[in-house]
Amino acid sequence: MKLWKGLSCAAVVLAAMNTVWLYGQPSRLPSMLSPEDYLEIQQLYSYYARDVDSGNQRDASWMYTDDGVWDVGGTRIVGREALQEFYRNVPPGVTRNGVRHFSTNLVLVPTEEGARGSAYMLALERRSEDAETEITVWGKYEDRLVKTPNGWRFKERIWRSDTWYDSDEPVIPSPFAPLD
Repeated sequence: MKLWKGLSCAAVVLAAMNTVWLYGQPSRLPSMLSPEDYLEIQQLYSYYARDVDSGNQRDASWMYTDDGVWDVGGTRIVGREALQEFYRNVPPGVTRNGVRHFSTNLVLVPTEEGARGSAYMLALERRSEDAETEITVWGKYEDRLVKTPNGWRFKERIWRSDTWYDSDEPVIPSPFAPLD
């Protein structure tokens, strides 16, 4: 009987020590965002294409934080006022009828500050009534997102156009969730 009492006490002490050890470990980020966060960020990506393409009722600057950055081909537009100026004056070739762009293959990964996002982008154009629709631009967005009181916003949005097969130009790495 003394043996069982001794083993029971040792098991309780061991369980308590393991609990204390587990709570003392540094917390890890979750490998997934909540379903609500995924949906809200997907909406942000969809609104971006619609607010840049023709027929938009607003400029896309609202999707950024006050200190947000739009980096297009290495040119950086920083801050709310500069972003408003940029998006209000998007070149007509981007915003004319017959031009649409699509974000696809969205990947989202949680980070300390919010999330990293990555999406491919294709721009389709039909240049005249008799013309075929063609892909004219393709590339990749790499984004840092933060959750604000007004919802998810871009903290930094980087656009790089793809090059060609066998190009030696480096590609911006995409985020990935660690495999547990």
